[in-house]
Amino acid sequence: MKRLAGIDDTDKYIAQGVSYTVVGTNHVIGKKIYKTVINHHVGVNKCAGGDGENFIDRSKFRVTASLMFGAIHVGINEDDFIGEVTKYKLGKVRGICRQWIGITMPLGLKSPKIYGDVYVYDTMILIVFETNIPFNPKYLLTDYRMNVGYDLYPEKGYGMMWYNSFNPDGFIVDGFTSPQEVQVNDQHDEWRCIVGPNGWMVHRSLWDELYRSQADVRVHYRDDIQHQNPPDYYPGDLGYYKVESTVRSLKPRKYQFQLDWYWPYNFYAPDRMRTDIIQEIINVRDNALRVKVGDREATSMSGQPNLVEP
Repeated sequence: MKRLAGIDDTDKYIAQGVSYTVVGTNHVIGKKIYKTVINHHVGVNKCAGGDGENFIDRSKFRVTASLMFGAIHVGINEDDFIGEVTKYKLGKVRGICRQWIGITMPLGLKSPKIYGDVYVYDTMILIVFETNIPFNPKYLLTDYRMNVGYDLYPEKGYGMMWYNSFNPDGFIVDGFTSPQEVQVNDQHDEWRCIVGPNGWMVHRSLWDELYRSQADVRVHYRDDIQHQNPPDYYPGDLGYYKVESTVRSLKPRKYQFQLDWYWPYNFYAPDRMRTDIIQEIINVRDNALRVKVGDREATSMSGQPNLVEP
């Protein structure tokens, strides 16, 4: 992981592991440049089996809300987000940084900040977000939807395959919607991934159990090059998927959710989906590891990693 230094527009790398390279988006507000967690470049490095080149068009982070029984509608997208790293620590195994995220608003007003801790390893990135709900918004908020997802860069995306835990046979990315794609199970899944000879990315989302009990979380997939979903660098939804949560009422408290990305070595196999590798990832991620050497024994933590101290 590289520290975000200065305001040089060419210095955009926010995370680089051994197997992957992720580049963030710069937003210019006045004379200040914000380097955000919203990605505009994802590639699998050549040493891991990819071609090192970007295969995504947009990292889409969209929020829509209806207020006062639908009298007011609000919509924001990834171009409206700003953020900065407030502290970081680099180690031999991982790099950790704390980043705040906010929304650009008119008249110079500042939105509340959401803090996220980014954990960068050799083949994966884990991000833990925390937000505080000070009161139940049910009388103000009619409908609130937050979704995070990706669509693909046309030059690289055509011919890739999209899979998830409900769809191990996969869909080919060709810009046209098949009957099977229309009927795909949209319940929240265990994992999802995009795979091709040029690169791949395995994605998981984990939610606070109390949040899940009050929210409807689903995963949607759309492969339709004619569908308009701006803003886009390239028009159309090419192999686009999103994880969407909808809430109408939340108990006041702090909530956490986590987004995980994995770039395993040599993950592409043209004749099959490497569910064996994904299962290994899930086993390590979801279960504690016990290590015993002589009379000494230690157990690692499963679940979410510890937050960076403020």
